[in-house]
Amino acid sequence: MRSIRILMTALVLLGFGLLLSYPWFVGAKPGRESAVEARERQARYAVRIALYVAAVSVTFFGSAVCAVLLARRTRERFVDESMKNLADLLAAVPPKKKDDDGAVE
Repeated sequence: MRSIRILMTALVLLGFGLLLSYPWFVGAKPGRESAVEARERQARYAVRIALYVAAVSVTFFGSAVCAVLLARRTRERFVDESMKNLADLLAAVPPKKKDDDGAVE
């Protein structure tokens, strides 16, 4: 469970780091030049943006999956512990005495 928590935290920090570093990873939008040169630069810019968006999406999706796994494990641990507590409580309660008629005193 600790490794999932560490991975989730790392992915969230990486995702925010990627969001804040948008200008360095993607760069400035290409200017207007001749038609052939502009198309090449725009194509490279589109690829950079697509890769950037994909990286950010995968990062945050991975952190969401880790959060779901962490919540599921925590819930399972809580259910196991509550069942153990219930069993301990039932074991600690003394049995009630019954009369000859079957009535509980």
